[in-house]
Amino acid sequence: SATGDQRILVFDFGGGTLDITIMRVQGARRDVLATGGLPIAGDVFDQKLLRARLARHFGEGSVYGPADAPLPVPTWIYDTLADWQSLIELQLPERVRMLRDIEATSRAPRQLQNLIALVTGNYGLRMFEAVEAAKRRLSDLPDTDIRLVTDRFGVRQPTSRADFETIIRPEIDAVDRLVDETVARSGL
Repeated sequence: SATGDQRILVFDFGGGTLDITIMRVQGARRDVLATGGLPIAGDVFDQKLLRARLARHFGEGSVYGPADAPLPVPTWIYDTLADWQSLIELQLPERVRMLRDIEATSRAPRQLQNLIALVTGNYGLRMFEAVEAAKRRLSDLPDTDIRLVTDRFGVRQPTSRADFETIIRPEIDAVDRLVDETVARSGL
């Protein structure tokens, strides 16, 4: 139990949300002064790192179709790829057929083959584990690699803490604003 009269900021940064509570603590008494939250947490950082560093290994930014009128590979594919909750949608038979059709006329067939192997080989969890492991290593190291090696493809992508911080800068700025706003609402 706390001694004296204290103000405490609880910063709960989880896998899916950030929740902030500012409390006044006097002995066993707890009074909530203000709360705030954002849908920003570790999974959002993983998604952004995946999109910025891994998606190109799976064809993002490439084109397909006729030589005289190439089309960009749809970005929604990579939005889906980067979201562990929706990744399974790419495994639907009609989606796999679409990916194979894109791969057939792609200017980056190897990357599209990697994407198809990732989806059909159920390597999504391993991909997210590789991204999260790299993110954790960046807490202690200035540079690391995102490594995803399977029996069907291998990806090794160097990244740095500075790059990661740039990638997540908008979210960090939003967290800073939330802390400031919550403190202001608490009257402190």
